[in-house]
Amino acid sequence: MGRRRELKGIANDISSFAYSRNFDYKGYWAIPKLYSAALKHKAHNLLMDISPDFENKNDGLDDFRTILANRVVERMISLNFNQNWLKNACFAIFFESPEIKHLHKGLSFNGKPFIITTKLNSDLGFEYQSLVGGYCFPHGQCTWPVYQRRQEYWGETYTDQTREE
Repeated sequence: MGRRRELKGIANDISSFAYSRNFDYKGYWAIPKLYSAALKHKAHNLLMDISPDFENKNDGLDDFRTILANRVVERMISLNFNQNWLKNACFAIFFESPEIKHLHKGLSFNGKPFIITTKLNSDLGFEYQSLVGGYCFPHGQCTWPVYQRRQEYWGETYTDQTREE
């Protein structure tokens, strides 16, 4: 039987999973897709309830909520954790956030900084939180700077003909 303090590990797992390239949505890294969704709603942050029993809001983020809520459930099952101990789970992502030295460690300087926050609350009122930071562009703008840098460095242009050869 798991212990409530293991909620901190589950929060860390959710944040790390969301930051990693394994967090895919329809074949693309989900963070830039979420960034585009935030810009579409004229916002720079997104807040999602990822409790196992969340309600669909039909705001275009339900697929992301489902992926993250399933991850929470999988981790709880793997730890033999009593699901009644989890009161609620919240996932927030802040785009164009200020850089924080211990979160933005320079793994990739492509794009604008973002911060992922995962909070899990236990039935006893304790809050377990995890923070992760990184950089990304909105979906659709992710690859252009790579080609631009390649052109500047190698002095070549990228065309469909070049790709086929």
